[in-house]
Amino acid sequence: MNAAAAGLVSRELAICNKRGLHARAAARFVQTAERFDAEITVTKDGNTVGGTSIM
Repeated sequence: MNAAAAGLVSRELAICNKRGLHARAAARFVQTAERFDAEITVTKDGNTVGGTSIM
């Protein structure tokens, strides 16, 4: 069974900001991410972290 048939959805998007994901925006990102029953990750320069914590 493939991911679509299992009801799984995958999305990739870019955050385009010259200053990066600074504290206030990161906190808002986490608040939004926590509303979903999902595994959310953030990757920059090959480093991947969970999307539901700003630490």
